[in-house]
Amino acid sequence: MLLFAIQTSHFGSCRLPKALKEAGFCVGALAPRSSLVHASRYVDERFRLGARRFEPIIRHGIENAFKKFGPDLIVPCDEWAAAIVNHWVGKGGGSGRRLTPQLLQCLERSLGPLQRLPQRASKPDTLALARAIGVLCPRETIVEDFPGCEKAAGEYGYPVVLKLSHGAAGSGVKVCETREELKGAFGSFKQAQLKSDIMLRRLLRGDWFGSRLDILVQEHVSGQPGMSCASAVDGRTVSVLTGLVEATTSQTGPASVVHLANQPLIVDATIKMITAFGASGFVSFDFIVDDRGQTYLLECNPRPTPMLHLGPLVGVDLAKALLAGLQNGRCDTNCEVPAGERTVSIFPQEWVGDPSSPSLRATYHDVPWDDPTLLAAVMRKRPVRRLRRRFL
Repeated sequence: MLLFAIQTSHFGSCRLPKALKEAGFCVGALAPRSSLVHASRYVDERFRLGARRFEPIIRHGIENAFKKFGPDLIVPCDEWAAAIVNHWVGKGGGSGRRLTPQLLQCLERSLGPLQRLPQRASKPDTLALARAIGVLCPRETIVEDFPGCEKAAGEYGYPVVLKLSHGAAGSGVKVCETREELKGAFGSFKQAQLKSDIMLRRLLRGDWFGSRLDILVQEHVSGQPGMSCASAVDGRTVSVLTGLVEATTSQTGPASVVHLANQPLIVDATIKMITAFGASGFVSFDFIVDDRGQTYLLECNPRPTPMLHLGPLVGVDLAKALLAGLQNGRCDTNCEVPAGERTVSIFPQEWVGDPSSPSLRATYHDVPWDDPTLLAAVMRKRPVRRLRRRFL
């Protein structure tokens, strides 16, 4: 399996090599030199990515790694990697015609039907598919101007959620309690939309990261965030890990404390979406569970999330289940779901947010003690303030 990463500080992807290696995979990594993935001692073969933004060099890098390593599967590990794969194979991308047929076949074997990949990355397209197959999700409206925002907010009622159609780790998401907050957030998003168009089209040979950043006003659903991470083969879910988020790094940021447990409604929605996508490999979803227990799908993460390697804590091994599914084909075995419960403080998110957090002592703290080189690399990637002063 070849791990393909573009972002250098993606904390989730650097834990994948161990999970894959222990499941029985031979693990290669294609990433920039400073990527955390390269720091893992569980990587068998490393390939350096010569650029993080310039599409022709990235394309040359993956072709070269594919030729030398000969992977059976490729896993885009972060949003940038998923976005450029979507650009290569999606409608209007064009670059897919310049990928070798062997690489295109490997991507389809790894991810599922290539024409469906951009649908996973687009929040409105994901929710439109969810509604079509009976999965509950909030209402949303694509808006072009602030009067459109006001109209949608009037229909849904405050608070509302303003979102960019493509984003990650809570970026491009703002909960707006009032008209003034909505107006300010819309202005900021509009600037981000224009900046993205200029940078990506003029400097980077094509708008491959979020080809068009639509702005959405979404109905706000109060409740507890939930998540799933699943492994699938040809649209059949072979294993799914679910949990509820107990703490986040910010109001709309990624999870820092997660309670892993079987959540039947999240499992059911995850299986339905994977079937509809025809997905293969690792796919993740974000949810919100309201006070009545109703579960709303928020978005798809078209790559693994930081919870993937935590499955063995509750009797779920997503990597091992994927390998078994690939070896056995479309067998009729039951989908593997959590058999126990465990609360986990995700490293380094909870520790960075509050080094004295009670959760670090009361829950399982997921520090990679067995991989000191990786641990040191993560420590060096700690967030810094302006003037290079560290938070901690």
